[in-house]
Amino acid sequence: MSKIKTLEVEATDVKTISTEQLEALQGHVTKQNQIQMQIGGLEGHKSNLLDQLKEVVTELSATQADLEAEYGPVNIDLTTGEISDVSAAN
Repeated sequence: MSKIKTLEVEATDVKTISTEQLEALQGHVTKQNQIQMQIGGLEGHKSNLLDQLKEVVTELSATQADLEAEYGPVNIDLTTGEISDVSAAN
């Protein structure tokens, strides 16, 4: 049979920070986590907006191509819809 050795360890005092310091530290960490979560939400929203922008750019290009096919290379006043020759703008 083997012998089991028992080690005796002296108890030492555990050092801790003050309650005020702990609360301040916890508060800062909580705020940091909240801000990081908000940034994540904003990044998700940004991603959705970028996808929408790509779709609008594609739709705009298609509309411009349709208008150019119908009217040729012209300038169109976005306020009035008035068409002018490209050379007239230069």
